[in-house]
Amino acid sequence: MDSVLSGRIYVEPDLAKNLVVFERTLSRFTKRESEILCLVMQKCSNSEIADKLSLTKSTVENNISRIYTKIGVFSRDELVRFEEAF
Repeated sequence: MDSVLSGRIYVEPDLAKNLVVFERTLSRFTKRESEILCLVMQKCSNSEIADKLSLTKSTVENNISRIYTKIGVFSRDELVRFEEAF
């Protein structure tokens, strides 16, 4: 409360910890992986992502595989649940 009254921003400790984890996770991705991740989160299929980014479907699949590895998930459903947790 004192922080807020003095004009500073207050963030719940649990939320702050999640934000740090999320930031560290995002910093692991290349620009292309980030673009693909955003489209995955928009429920785009691999073919749709390939079309939107002018890539081959296998390039998209390879990038998604690297995203899975970096986050530690094994499926698109797990990836979506992981991202929705933040």
